[in-house]
Amino acid sequence: MKQINNNDLFNAIVDDNIDVFSSLIKGNENLSFGRFNILSICYIYSAKKIIKKYIEKLLKIKKYNVVGEPTKIYKDFRAKAGRCLRLYVGKQNVINVLEILAILHKDSLVKKLFNKCELNKENIDNIKSIYTIYGQTVNIKENKIKITKPVMGYYEKKPYKLGLLISLSFVMVFSLLFTIFNFTTGLGTSFSPCLVYNQNQLYKALNNSGNYELASNITIDNSFGDVEFDGLLNGNGYTIYVKDNSFNYLIKNNLGTIKNLNVVYNDIEKEISSSFSLLSQTNSGTIKNVKITCEKLDLTCKKTRAKDIYINGLANTNLGIIENCDINFEAQIDALNDGECYIGAIVGVNKSIVKGCIFNSENGIKATEVDASGIAVSNELSGHIEDCKNNAKIEQSSSTNKWSPTVAGIVLTNYGSIYNSYNLANLKIISTNNEEEAEGNVFLGGICAMNYSEISKCLNKGSLTAESKKIIVYCGGIIAYSQNYVKDKKLLSSPNIYGCGVDCNIDVVTEDEKAYVFGGGIGGYLESGKMANCYSLATFKTDYDETKYFFGTSLGMGYCNILYFGGVPFEIYFGFSVSKVCMLEQSNVTLQIGALLNVNSITTGINFNLDGLFTLGSLDLIKQQGVYWE
Repeated sequence: MKQINNNDLFNAIVDDNIDVFSSLIKGNENLSFGRFNILSICYIYSAKKIIKKYIEKLLKIKKYNVVGEPTKIYKDFRAKAGRCLRLYVGKQNVINVLEILAILHKDSLVKKLFNKCELNKENIDNIKSIYTIYGQTVNIKENKIKITKPVMGYYEKKPYKLGLLISLSFVMVFSLLFTIFNFTTGLGTSFSPCLVYNQNQLYKALNNSGNYELASNITIDNSFGDVEFDGLLNGNGYTIYVKDNSFNYLIKNNLGTIKNLNVVYNDIEKEISSSFSLLSQTNSGTIKNVKITCEKLDLTCKKTRAKDIYINGLANTNLGIIENCDINFEAQIDALNDGECYIGAIVGVNKSIVKGCIFNSENGIKATEVDASGIAVSNELSGHIEDCKNNAKIEQSSSTNKWSPTVAGIVLTNYGSIYNSYNLANLKIISTNNEEEAEGNVFLGGICAMNYSEISKCLNKGSLTAESKKIIVYCGGIIAYSQNYVKDKKLLSSPNIYGCGVDCNIDVVTEDEKAYVFGGGIGGYLESGKMANCYSLATFKTDYDETKYFFGTSLGMGYCNILYFGGVPFEIYFGFSVSKVCMLEQSNVTLQIGALLNVNSITTGINFNLDGLFTLGSLDLIKQQGVYWE
């Protein structure tokens, strides 16, 4: 079958252009535009020339090659079908041409072609129903069809008209009720989606396959937490207003596509003991152009050692695609008991693609004993985060011993890839853990807190602030802490940082003399991997100190092996490599790397002059290196 332009063929039928039709139809006679085959379309548009020449050939076709159904066909069919339309709502089978002819009142043609068409029980039932609606009866016997004519004499017309008016009134009432409780317009196909006007219709739509569109704003008073949706829901820019504050997610699982939708919540204040999402528990399909707003999200998280608890806007777990979504909420998240609780504004665990998403909030996130990030909690090996932005300030406070408070602008823990993502808001951690044998660490990263894989073309412009009484702090403009990802003695990934930029203030203070700080313009600690084509304009509020504050213009601390001669290091084998990493010179932090970790000892106070690291006196000099961007 040769490739043709389906629109050209359809237009030729509408225009009854026999020449164009003949040039296109050869080898394509079995096309069906959705539920309407070529012969049916010819009768709908009275293409007499085409019918006369091709009817015999088109009648013999039994199997169809179905292509998309143009909206125009459905609209024109709907206008002609009238009350008969209800026979086809929600059905997607090809409509038999005799049904079309019956709807068009072409009774003589129905009789003439009856023996030439292959009919099944559904076709015959539809034909009978059509004539019943028209006030006629059908008798089929021995492959013949008899159709009665309605009596339309002078005296019969008045009661017939009255009956017709009553019937039409009934149909109008029925249609109105059908609109309220079901779907009166649209057949659930891509060319004819069902329109959704209210909560009942929305619940039915989310429990079915097919294509649905919001036709107005909708208010719902309960969530649909049992729903696993595998159709397409187009919000058309309309808003779902959720009045129920007792749920943990709007729908359970999304297996289909949800797009162009706004969801607005009342203030939510509740205690949770399991993962919480404003949209879905799991996304295995596509969520696109969705905006979620909740002015105040106040949650108390009852932690348990048995399971991790994730709080987010779109999905606890993403296995599909989340694209161009906007989350806006002010969150107060507090934790009770022992266990792990995390908030990522967009997703919890990302195992696929999150792209072009933004967390916007004037007051952002305030968390107590809950780790927090602007986009995702964990980006797994298969996960990719791209073109995302955090515009909301994030703060965590912690007093519990053995708890390591962790905050990041984009991702808390990265095993996958993060690309072209920005943190533009201030991040802060306050640890008041004052135990005598205090355990734990502070991890604060402009882009990522714990990095095991690739971060590229990312920018941090948000200030980093950390305060600790007795526990160690790792703080960096891009990453807080970074090392190889090893599992079952296999190296699965290495931490590479490419083309990233930092332009922020770093302010870290601690009380205890053993509460060390490892802070750098790019990273707090880098064990292995690569840094290349990066720059840092970071300024440090606290001065470098050989005994406690290990700040470096690039890294707070790096891992290496050092060979000593006479107690003096003469050769260093770094666990990581650098290439063209440029830092702006600072008066109070002069070392490029604040300290080097060698087995279990720390070497400090030496400017190691690692090849590939450049401390430059001005922004213009950094620009000349070709690494600067914003």
